[in-house]
Amino acid sequence: MKKTLLLSTTLLFTIAFADTAPVASQSAKKVNDFPTQARVEYVLQCMSKYGKKNNYNTMYACVCAADKVAETIPYKSFVATSTLAFMINTPGEKGGIFRDAPGGRKAIRAFKKFLKDTERSCGLRKKKS
Repeated sequence: MKKTLLLSTTLLFTIAFADTAPVASQSAKKVNDFPTQARVEYVLQCMSKYGKKNNYNTMYACVCAADKVAETIPYKSFVATSTLAFMINTPGEKGGIFRDAPGGRKAIRAFKKFLKDTERSCGLRKKKS
């Protein structure tokens, strides 16, 4: 049972990561399919990350980033990769499923670089402490 669960979870992540690399044009895939709630969550997390104060400048820049992310990658890929990026740090045996996912670490690196580049293109930069 445990082996089957590991195999099916690994297979699920492998399939999900097959299309996680951001591409400029995806005519065959539905892009910009992010639900409103996902966009709001992204903007709120972005504002928390980049602005100690919740102000309009930070909000507009974060909305810009959310729109660019939604225009570039499918929501399914965003969810799969952001989930892996969060869960890969789960300690112990339970986290092994995420740490050992084929191509998982490569997908996370590409995803984090994509987000950083997208956020920078919208004028977001972490302020020095």
